Amino acid sequence: MTRSTLDIVLKNKTDSSNAYAHVTGLDLNRNNAVYLLQADGNPGPAVVEPSATNPSDVNYNLNWGFCEFTFNSFQLFVNISYVDFVSIPVSLALENDSGVLINVPGLPSNGLDTVCDSLRAQDARDNAGWSKLVVRTPDNKAKT
Repeated sequence: MTRSTLDIVLKNKTDSSNAYAHVTGLDLNRNNAVYLLQADGNPGPAVVEPSATNPSDVNYNLNWGFCEFTFNSFQLFVNISYVDFVSIPVSLALENDSGVLINVPGLPSNGLDTVCDSLRAQDARDNAGWSKLVVRTPDNKAKT
């Protein structure tokens, strides 16, 4: 059985002095209502991610990403790539109650460029539109 609490530690190994985490989930005690944990521990209203496809979104050019956690009575499962979303290189280290440490390295620092290059190369081979999945910034870089 999984413990009822989970300790999370953020480590920022980027050039930025800030790293923000928004912890959200479904509150099982409130009919699976969306739950946003604020810094003071109180639930808040909602979190809305920047749009990766809407250039008029004021946050469109921000670098952002997701880690998707499933935390229930049976397990802690984490998907650091947000299933079908490639963004900032995020890694994860989990330590269980027995002290066993499991590391998931995540993408290398050039991972986004590698994925985008591969999508364009596959599109060149089969013309299936894979390159349309790459979102670009105004300076024509792959968008994180």
